[in-house]
Amino acid sequence: MINFLLKIPHYALRVFEKLKLEKHSKTFSSFDQAKEYCNSINPESYENDELNTYRYEKFINNLDLIPIAYSNSHKLLLETFLIYLQFEKQLPKILDVGGVFGENQIYLKHLLKKDIIYDVVECEKIVSLSKEKKFNHSKFFANISLAKENSRYDIIFSSGTVQYFKEPYKIIDEIFSMQAKFVGLSRNNFSDQEKIYSEPSYIENHGGNEGHIDFKHGKSKKVILYANTQINEGKLIKISQKHNYQLFRKSKGLEGNYGQDSYTNDLVFKLSR
Repeated sequence: MINFLLKIPHYALRVFEKLKLEKHSKTFSSFDQAKEYCNSINPESYENDELNTYRYEKFINNLDLIPIAYSNSHKLLLETFLIYLQFEKQLPKILDVGGVFGENQIYLKHLLKKDIIYDVVECEKIVSLSKEKKFNHSKFFANISLAKENSRYDIIFSSGTVQYFKEPYKIIDEIFSMQAKFVGLSRNNFSDQEKIYSEPSYIENHGGNEGHIDFKHGKSKKVILYANTQINEGKLIKISQKHNYQLFRKSKGLEGNYGQDSYTNDLVFKLSR
């Protein structure tokens, strides 16, 4: 009983933090309306200076943990990687759409004891910081078109990202148009309703390895909002088929869905030859 009473302040704080986020969760009729509301709370959404400074500081201050810390994106990343090896028998060139500072490159290098080409498409602020700090473990691109000009990739991987673009189906089409041998999409926000939300979270839940690396600073409980468009899984699969892909593996996702009537699946696509 005493232990329970001692935990009451902790439980009360958790409830307060949840309610603080929920008041910002709203539905909108367009992405632009959702983004306008999000920008009124934190300017520039995913390009927000405080958010991306936090993501950078988290990366730099946890370089020793990144190779060994679990991330929910690792499940499908490793599945896609192993499926590729079954067919190709050589290390792939990988492009990660939404790969922050290339944490997954560092993770795979630790596992394989080898360097691997693992490039990243990210927001302009992340790309700018990466070039400013002269990171050379990955190449960083501000859009998919620039990455396409750089190399022909064997795997395109994306975790919890496509739902945050203004035109998610256009981005999905761009991903499959690159004709990588395999495409892995994890932490997807699927729904048949395709509603658009303002999704709130605390800044401490961002950065590589999501919330699995605990990194605090003075702004850890700052609320961050960003527009989130639910994706129709059937439409996504039709886009893949248009580019000559087959759905090779489908499994229950660990997380990533948000909003009413949403669900998540992890998907691996194989290019038909």
